[in-house]
Amino acid sequence: MSTLLSSIAAAIALAPTFADGARVDVRTADGATVVDAAGAAVEPAVFLRQIADASERTLAGAELLADADRVDVHLHERPLESVLLALGLATSTSISFDDRTITISPARAHVRPEDADLDARAAWLRIVRDFPEQEAARGARLELGREQERLGHDEAALAHYDAAVRADVASPAMELALQASSDLLARRGEWGEAQRRLSQLAVHASSESVRAAARIATARALAMQGRGPEALALLDAVDLSYPPHTEREAQDRLLVRARAELAAGDAPRALRVLDQRAAAHKSLGLAAEDLELRARALELGGSTLEASRAWLACASLASGRARADALASAARLASAGGDDLSVLFLARLAQSEPAAAPVQRAASDVRKRLQLDGAPADTVEALEGSWKKRAGLAPAERVALAARCVTAVARARTVDDAAQFARSALNELDGLDATPVRAALAASYERRGQWSAAARVWSGGDF
Repeated sequence: MSTLLSSIAAAIALAPTFADGARVDVRTADGATVVDAAGAAVEPAVFLRQIADASERTLAGAELLADADRVDVHLHERPLESVLLALGLATSTSISFDDRTITISPARAHVRPEDADLDARAAWLRIVRDFPEQEAARGARLELGREQERLGHDEAALAHYDAAVRADVASPAMELALQASSDLLARRGEWGEAQRRLSQLAVHASSESVRAAARIATARALAMQGRGPEALALLDAVDLSYPPHTEREAQDRLLVRARAELAAGDAPRALRVLDQRAAAHKSLGLAAEDLELRARALELGGSTLEASRAWLACASLASGRARADALASAARLASAGGDDLSVLFLARLAQSEPAAAPVQRAASDVRKRLQLDGAPADTVEALEGSWKKRAGLAPAERVALAARCVTAVARARTVDDAAQFARSALNELDGLDATPVRAALAASYERRGQWSAAARVWSGGDF
């Protein structure tokens, strides 16, 4: 039986088999034509012919149902329109009727996608209306929720998913609706609401694997809310009651445990769990979530510059807002650790990110402190004259003057001349923080599109 047929049949209870098909009665109630029917393993064509005979109509197109799967029916006062709609959905045909005829037609071909969506929505809504207490209605709510989620209508999707859930009835559609709604809420960061639905799923799920997965997801939701000790207690209970069946499942649980340890404020334990995952397979330690958790744990443990580098690695795997946030965290920690060159490098990486304004602000503070934006009107000759008299300057003043000379030489002559000056200056400034000199040369290379050379300078390599 097809998936859709199963969904329809789930709303129709089994009844004793009748030799001639189903027991059918068609009558008028409150001005509408309604159907009472009961039967098991009935051929759709036979069932429709019985309905046609009982309603004094002829049946056209029955040959289209020659290979259709059998259906089980148990209907009471169901509108004829809904019964024919359900049979049409189950047999992939279009069934219409008028006062004289019930007509079976092939499903419409070359239907525009938007029209097909409207037809499907109307069909699911009719099932909700006509079979409100049956499993088919919950399945219809699930499909309506998925459609609304695809359209970006999250609130409407959640309303449909929640309508598919009944605490007194466990069903496949209910499980899928709870999973879909908790996934949607998790993506929105609404971890408390996601946790509530996951808790229901953990209780009502029919299979052990789903119950275990729901509990693990609940632990993750608790950790995301900062409730680390509760998440760890739940993980311990799950490991005891539902041991992992595969290595992949065990490694996935370790990732949740690392997040829970971090939420509990234990950075060293979180790092040990992440190291355990990385030891199992190198690719695990380089996954985006691993890098994010490692960065957070390193920061919590006071390893500022290591955390900055971990955030940079995380940014390399992210996009959009997540990438901008990772770069901002990397710049914040680099600045806190006194790594000015890294802050300027991160600002270059983030210059096309509309949400990375914090990185640019940090870089601007660095440039001001290092005097990289000063005296743009000085001529190269004037600056070189000042450089010849540098003996009387303080160390920090000599560094700032050298950086300005690099920029001026690159603008007035060539970037190779600027590199030559920078090499000479760096030899003289050995032992001092010469970050401004390297930053000025790297920026000069970038202005000329020489990105590889700029990268070598930014990273502290030879040039």
